[in-house]
Amino acid sequence: MKYKAVIEFETKDAQAFLKAVEHEKHSKRVRTSFSAEGNVIKLVIEAEDATSLRATLNTYLRIAQSAEELEGESHGA
Repeated sequence: MKYKAVIEFETKDAQAFLKAVEHEKHSKRVRTSFSAEGNVIKLVIEAEDATSLRATLNTYLRIAQSAEELEGESHGA
């Protein structure tokens, strides 16, 4: 793979996030891997081209943002 992005972010429930994204579609042009250590998620995206990398990155960042917003709502923030 030609392009690579590594993102780490903190969440209140890392296992719930991993469960939510495990069914995302895989592509021949993109490989993704996730790991969790405590409440920190590490996302690694490897792609054949910049367009695929950007699209995949945007998808997972939107999911992370939605999860963060839901966490805030459920905790009265």
